[in-house]
Amino acid sequence: MKMTVYHVDRVVRDLYVLRVDDLSTKYFEGLWEIPEGITYNSYVLTLPDKVVLFDGWKRDYAEEFLEALERIIDINDIDIIVVHHMEPDHTGSLTMLLSKMNKQPMIYGHPMARSMLSSFYGLNNIKFVPTRDKMEIDLRDERILFIHTPWLHWPETIVTLLKERGVLLTCDVFGSYSIPRKLFDTVLSEDEIRKYLIYARKYMVTVIGSYRSHVIPAIKKLDELGIKPSIIAPAHGLIWKQNLDIIINAYEDFAQSKYDEHKVTIIYTSMYGFVEEIIDTIKDSLEKHGLTIKTHRFTDKERPMISEILTDVDTSKAVIIGISNYEASIHPRMESVLNILIKKIKARKPTLIITVYGWGDAAKALVKKKLENTPLSPINTISVKAGSKLQQNIIEEFLGKIISA
Repeated sequence: MKMTVYHVDRVVRDLYVLRVDDLSTKYFEGLWEIPEGITYNSYVLTLPDKVVLFDGWKRDYAEEFLEALERIIDINDIDIIVVHHMEPDHTGSLTMLLSKMNKQPMIYGHPMARSMLSSFYGLNNIKFVPTRDKMEIDLRDERILFIHTPWLHWPETIVTLLKERGVLLTCDVFGSYSIPRKLFDTVLSEDEIRKYLIYARKYMVTVIGSYRSHVIPAIKKLDELGIKPSIIAPAHGLIWKQNLDIIINAYEDFAQSKYDEHKVTIIYTSMYGFVEEIIDTIKDSLEKHGLTIKTHRFTDKERPMISEILTDVDTSKAVIIGISNYEASIHPRMESVLNILIKKIKARKPTLIITVYGWGDAAKALVKKKLENTPLSPINTISVKAGSKLQQNIIEEFLGKIISA
């Protein structure tokens, strides 16, 4: 029997958050391992003359979503639904909600959202209002400003400012993985916030990573509009009431690919231990130079999380990749990892490639070609025969280049 934990609480006068804790999703978007879980946050504004719903929950929790809503309002009192972002973790509960209502609410969203509502859910006969960038509606007790923030992380993403209450509803922007023990940052310790930001970086790299160049322009756009919210309310994770600069700065650092100057990430495949022996030699040398090493290994006993690999590479100064030859090619697991790294990592990372000669040396040439003209373009690509040792001068040369970079 599914046990669903959800929370309903007041954010500020007349504005409520409905949060569901999702620990059943093991692979977010079917890709990213999230043993830490994730939340889906929806918001309800209950004005004297209007009730406005902002986003929903994933379809798996549609029944619980209606139950949570009815703790605050009669669902038939909803006049307006704002869709910030069409991804089904925020809109999956919409069809059930509309089917239970005895009237049609106005649905506000980016112009692209109209066709997506039709193609995703077959919602054709709806009262849809396309938002223009910087469009404002006046509900007497609240002025609502819509701001287009494309590619954070889909092209139709918008955010909403509740001008009278100073609340910025941001959907995926400023979101994070994990299930914080409280709804608001004001009741968490500094250590809890620090750990939370690790999950925020992981979320940003995996979900928004390909579009990180759009983060700074979006923040700048808000500044130019004079938007200084007192509360940031995303659709995943913590609601920020006190330390808004912490999450804003974290997103800026991510967008600029800020990294740990002393951190090196090692990723390798080793079918029978040959690559592992070479990597162990390299790790000894790196640690003697005071570098922090994060290691992810694909062996007959271990398989790391791709989401953790991405986060470590993104926060590292340099990368070392060890690859087994597999049927005269790159080991399939490593080829998959490389494809994801190429897509998500946008800042230059000095990279050393080590391949172990099997029945041929094809992997060396293939990986070199795959990574050229990418942020992981190798400083050096070395092929070592099983039983041989990596020459110390190669390690020292790589160390010299990353230390001086």
